[in-house]
Amino acid sequence: TLILTPALRLEDLSARSRATLDALDVRVVTVADRRGATDDQIGDTQGQFLPFMAERTIEAMLVRPDLYIFGGAANADDLDAVIAELDRQGRELRLLRSEEPLAVA
Repeated sequence: TLILTPALRLEDLSARSRATLDALDVRVVTVADRRGATDDQIGDTQGQFLPFMAERTIEAMLVRPDLYIFGGAANADDLDAVIAELDRQGRELRLLRSEEPLAVA
């Protein structure tokens, strides 16, 4: 799962990063303050996600299925780097086919 704050949007990422997330079926959610969350955002009702991210000065964190954090990023460029590493590891572990490039639109 990729957790974003409202300061960083999926559209801010490179096409390659978005293709990697899609190929790995990564769920993307935006967490916002519970008082201002829109219909397409998740409200941080317990006040846990946003303070955690703010303390670490990150606007995004990629969380593994076992709930460990794969990586965090302060901006789109940093998140592209985290996703590039996810792509590398996904190919190494054969979660992605290494011989096929990702389709980038």
